[in-house]
Amino acid sequence: MNWKLAKTLFIIVFILVNIGLAIAYINKINSSKVFEEEKTTELDFDEENIQILNKLPDVDDVKMQLITGKTKDFESYAKSRSNVKLNHGDETIDVHMEHPIDFSEKEISPLKRYIDKHVYHGKDYQFKSSSKNRVVFEQTYSDYPIMNNSKALIIFKIDKDKRVKMFTQSYMGKVEPSEGANNVEKQVISPKKALDELYYNRYLISGDKVKNVRLGYYSFVREPSVQVLQPNWEVVIEADNETKTYYIEATSNNPKIIEQKE
Repeated sequence: MNWKLAKTLFIIVFILVNIGLAIAYINKINSSKVFEEEKTTELDFDEENIQILNKLPDVDDVKMQLITGKTKDFESYAKSRSNVKLNHGDETIDVHMEHPIDFSEKEISPLKRYIDKHVYHGKDYQFKSSSKNRVVFEQTYSDYPIMNNSKALIIFKIDKDKRVKMFTQSYMGKVEPSEGANNVEKQVISPKKALDELYYNRYLISGDKVKNVRLGYYSFVREPSVQVLQPNWEVVIEADNETKTYYIEATSNNPKIIEQKE
């Protein structure tokens, strides 16, 4: 073997590899600089061909923090009521209503009045959505919804005669600020910043339409009976005839983004 030639080839390969690494590093730095420069420029969504809501929520004086909640055990509650049956263990109940309610999509208030008066901790829930065969109410904390959470819902079922005769309920009890010295209230980022983050992370692109933006709590730690919930912006986007929902940390200047999986 020609050791001199082998040594020369080794040196050449070593130099080429290092040149390649240096170029990659420089490109990464330049890309990062461009990205940061882009982020310091005020985004005009009209110019980007992205439709957003005419009016976004005002959160100038809103501060929020992590909260913790425990799943309600309905076993004793169900045993004492003949019209209540346990569903999926003891965390969810099916309730047959003694007096059915005629349903109208234009008038949700009769259901809300019923909830406030007859449902377990009914005043803790607010209207979320309705469809052909169901109406959904979400549990709230300090008037903000606990979003996309099967442990904090009331779902009314609408029959073929447009009547509501039963509902399913789950509830999160002992909802309170999480323990920990670092869990202090922080200023909520603006909804515009949340949309900016979606854009810069390529979740929001030209041609997309923002359908809804709301502030609430989203669970990022889910144990069997305990959840830790974080302030989040929920953004619903319509893109190519497909609807996607994203959750953006609401109290971080460098927020994480979670895409809801259907």
